Amino acid sequence: EKGIPEEKLIRALKPIPYVSDAKEFFQSLNGGYITGMVTSGFPLAAELIYNELSLDFCLYNRVNFRNFSVVEYIDLHEKDQLLERFLAKDYPKYNLEENVCYIGDNSNDIPVLKRAALPLCINPKNGIAEYAREIKRFSEILNYIKTNDFEP
Repeated sequence: EKGIPEEKLIRALKPIPYVSDAKEFFQSLNGGYITGMVTSGFPLAAELIYNELSLDFCLYNRVNFRNFSVVEYIDLHEKDQLLERFLAKDYPKYNLEENVCYIGDNSNDIPVLKRAALPLCINPKNGIAEYAREIKRFSEILNYIKTNDFEP
């Protein structure tokens, strides 16, 4: 069998370079919020982050590495539509415009940031800071939630 063993890939990806207080922040929520991730990044990295941060959901590219076929594809520029469909199906009492705090970092997040009830960005690239308030640490999110009467 050719290729790189999964264990070797996992070792290469670890430790995940999280933003400062990401792990502590997500652990502190204690189930008070629905947490998740929408990414078009590398599937194995997405799974590791999902598990390490104990997120409630993770929407990501799913790939069959045996035959190199894409099982589920995340379009970089349609994250808002994907998240909207996901919420309607799995969390129907929530919607982007009223209940979602979205944290982006690149221009592919702009469609969601334009619609999210609380658009934030961390380590912003490619001009997204004009669509969201910039934060440096995840713990700042709770301050924005409290000061903006945000109801998740």
